[in-house]
This record gives sequence, C-alpha cells and structure tokens, in this order.
Amino acid sequence: MMKVLTGSATLLTGTLIAALTGYILWRGIPYITGDLLLTGPSYLDGHIGILPDLFNTFYIVAATLIFVLPLGAGSAIYLTEYAKNKRIVGLIEYAAEILSGIPSIIYGLVGMLFFCQFLNMKTSLLAGALTLGIMNVPTVMRTTQESLKTVPQGRRLLPQKRNIWI
Repeated sequence: MMKVLTGSATLLTGTLIAALTGYILWRGIPYITGDLLLTGPSYLDGHIGILPDLFNTFYIVAATLIFVLPLGAGSAIYLTEYAKNKRIVGLIEYAAEILSGIPSIIYGLVGMLFFCQFLNMKTSLLAGALTLGIMNVPTVMRTTQESLKTVPQGRRLLPQKRNIWI
C-alpha cells in the first residue's frame, strides 16, 4: 500500500511540475525577444529591457565566487588535512552545519545591517557579494571536505622530490 501511495504522490508531483513548467514556457516564450534581452529599461518611452540586470547578476556571482572559493575550499583543506585538534575541528564543522540551516532572508537582513549600515557600504554590489559569500561558505566548505575525504590516502601524499643528478 505504501509503495502505491508513494508512487502516486511521485507521479502527481512530477505531472504538476511538468504542467506548470509547460504552461509558463507556453505563455512566456513569445515575450522573450532580442530587444528584451539586449537593451536596458527606459522610463521615457515605456521600453522594457533586462540587460543591466543580467550584467549585475553576472557581476555579483563572480564577486561572490572570488570570496567563497578561497575561503571555503581553503578552510576545508585545512580542517581535513592539517588541523590536529579534533575537538576544534568538530566544533567548526558543527558551526558550519548550523550556518547551513539558517534561512537566506536572515543572511540578507544581517548582511544589510552589517555591511550596508554598520560598515557604511550603502546598497552596493560588494555588500551583496559579501553577504552571499557568508551564506555560501558553509556549503562550499562541507562539500569540499566530503570530497577530500573520498580521496584514497595513497593519493593524498605528494610525490617525494627526486634528485635526478645523482
């Protein structure tokens, strides 16, 4: 009975997702034009364009990656390979798990208060990128840690430097 109910719920959910996606695409694709994608909005002639928004999205993602990748991957490498005190490593991993569970709206509010108000960065790309960076560091750190743990011990050791002149 449970298999039938689970299968029915899965089928219903998949059907609803496919129907909603199809409806949105069917109604929305005719309005996506080159003019919409390649121009900016103009309030004078009532023109709608999203090119500046696309560029801003690219900029904030790139700026966030500049902060997140070195910090998240570096901390994961340190915790997995070099940290000696297992108690502190466990505490940091626990804190990362807690930070992963915080809703993004809380990160947004704290980022706005800290970066925009306290540090007087105003509403800026840098403030948004730093907020997104803080939000994503735990995820990058835990993912990198789990990836490093799957590497066999023999592959972790660096080859010894050989003197070829002897």
